[in-house]
Amino acid sequence: MVSKRTAIPEKVKIAVLTESGYMGAVPTCRCLLIELHHIVPVKSDGKNEASNLLPLCPNHHTLFEIGKIKQESIEVWKTMLVVSGELYFGLPPLYKVSLTDKGNRIIEAWFSGSRDQVRQAPNDITLYNSE
Repeated sequence: MVSKRTAIPEKVKIAVLTESGYMGAVPTCRCLLIELHHIVPVKSDGKNEASNLLPLCPNHHTLFEIGKIKQESIEVWKTMLVVSGELYFGLPPLYKVSLTDKGNRIIEAWFSGSRDQVRQAPNDITLYNSE
């Protein structure tokens, strides 16, 4: 039996779009067309809640759906939105997010401001585990 998808409430849409500055969550994307992606899919009981939605442009949304963008990237981008809202705007988080060690390294590299660290973070596990 196929479950019927319910519309995302307007209040939730506004919260998600406000969190992202009405832009897609991919840091380098500047597309103004936005779709809301369910981090946990609706077919897997993902809810229409701000903590489960990520704004993506149609291209990045499609790249995720065909497997070119990994779930871990989606989770990192969501965390970056939450953390940047706290750091830059003093916004209290609407929900708690958690990451893998790799995700935490990517966030730390991003906020370091070093392009070299950002490039290296997703690939070099030994750099961070050698201490």
